[in-house]
Amino acid sequence: MRASSKLASASRRSVWPLVCVLTLTTALLPACTSAGRGDVPAGEDDAGAPPPAPDSGRAMIDAGPRSDLSHAVLMTTSGPVQGDVVDGLARFRGVPYAAAPVGDLRWRAPVRVDPWTTPRDGTQYGAACMQPDHPLLPEPDQPQSEDCLFVNAWTAAHDSSERRPVMVWIHGGGWTTGASSNPWYDGTALAREHGVVVVSMNYRLGALGFIGHPLLTAESGDHASSNFGILDQIAALEWVRENAAELGGDPSNVTIFGESAGGGSVCVLLASPLTEGLFSRAIVESAACTKSMRDLRATTAQWDSAESVGEQLGAALGCEDASDVLSCMRGASADRVIGALPTSMGLVDPGIKFWPGTDGFVLTETPGAAIEAGRHHHVPVVVGANEDEGALFRPFFAEIDTLVEYDLFLRAQFGPYADAIRAVYPVRWPAEVNPTVERILGDLTFVCAAREAVRDLARVDARTYLYHFSWVGPIGERYGLGAYHGSEIPYVFDHLDPADGDYDDTDRAIAHETAGYWARFATTGDPNGDGAPEWPRYDPATDRDLRIDSPLAAESGLRRDVCDALQWLY
Repeated sequence: MRASSKLASASRRSVWPLVCVLTLTTALLPACTSAGRGDVPAGEDDAGAPPPAPDSGRAMIDAGPRSDLSHAVLMTTSGPVQGDVVDGLARFRGVPYAAAPVGDLRWRAPVRVDPWTTPRDGTQYGAACMQPDHPLLPEPDQPQSEDCLFVNAWTAAHDSSERRPVMVWIHGGGWTTGASSNPWYDGTALAREHGVVVVSMNYRLGALGFIGHPLLTAESGDHASSNFGILDQIAALEWVRENAAELGGDPSNVTIFGESAGGGSVCVLLASPLTEGLFSRAIVESAACTKSMRDLRATTAQWDSAESVGEQLGAALGCEDASDVLSCMRGASADRVIGALPTSMGLVDPGIKFWPGTDGFVLTETPGAAIEAGRHHHVPVVVGANEDEGALFRPFFAEIDTLVEYDLFLRAQFGPYADAIRAVYPVRWPAEVNPTVERILGDLTFVCAAREAVRDLARVDARTYLYHFSWVGPIGERYGLGAYHGSEIPYVFDHLDPADGDYDDTDRAIAHETAGYWARFATTGDPNGDGAPEWPRYDPATDRDLRIDSPLAAESGLRRDVCDALQWLY
């Protein structure tokens, strides 16, 4: 197996707690699916692919030199894939972009999958990456496996000679949960109605994707470890560069976009020296380009080092005193690995946050520091957040409902800065406590963090845009969550599933306009056009953004008083 080209040199291998929390979990709602754990699912082959689908009238193929999108035939650089055609749109799912990271490949940079010649079935999603159970997530509805490095693609191109813009989606989930097969991420409407090629990916999560270890660092030719999930994302972008043309896409016009941890990943990719030339635009939804994160080797008052987290994992797996520590850890089952250490999957819940960090290879500095100094990739960027970001996380702070508990919360999360936060968010009565905590979490972690990122971006590149999503859809209305964390996703994809609720004509109009803004931005770097309300470029002097609501309109001064008062936190 050959190492992925960008990764060829790789070995096979906040000030206080709340301030450091900058990308979070997926929506804890029925529409946000999780996957059931297990080894390679029954019925899958050794490469983790779904079994061949029965012929349902699709034109089966012989491996040939070019793709035939009219019959959902995709000729990838690794081999042919037979997808399916839905109302004139070609769809390919469960396509491997890297070898299964199992056995000796666990905790190593991704390597190319072995090529194949027999057409591979691409009509079903591949397995989700392994992830821990969560008491607030719905029951699993698909299998999980370590063999999970798959991409999916949707294209309405008539043939592979077209050159449509490509949009690459990175799912959220706190770098701990989630999968590209979530039905909210269906790229059908975005591809068909808005003229783009849509690609989504899985990447390693949690303790399988984001731990370091001194021995892992030592065996790496790049003297780094811990960012394996980000290396997966880079390998997926390399797959896009190599295969976009066969999908009728333009490999020189790729937009990365993601929400929550997916948006945080976009920030990481903007700052990584490994991603030069892999994308030309970026969209950050409900995430912050943080200036505080875990380091590979250095332990601080806020973060244990990534290597020390790996040593904790080794000890928890009983490998601390093994003659070959890494072989012992790699020999443990995936279930044991993801369950060995307590995992944080929310804003303020306890446990280890398995997140990206600086390692001197994938990241030489934090994304926020790189952007502030202008050392990121200078491409057009959209950044934004939702009106009620904190509402989704109510289960994590439901018991903070008295003045005493509010004081304890502030001191636990902000330490010596508690009084400064209280001055911005004063409360007089117990009934005000819980809504105020919710607003603090939403503002500091998302809304003001987005505004700070866009201000830093706009200082070095005028092609920067800020949005604020405040439309309340049927799920937010039903559960009293407002425009909660992740609620913009169905509108971005222009995919309003009736199973989620009673979407009306206004919902559909907002979804069509929102997806149109995203697709035009992906096409030209400017979201404006097609008669849509003007979305002004962000200028710190005028502080204007687009409010996505009914009606859509530009506004000025989004949370200005609060965000200006808290700017010192960033």
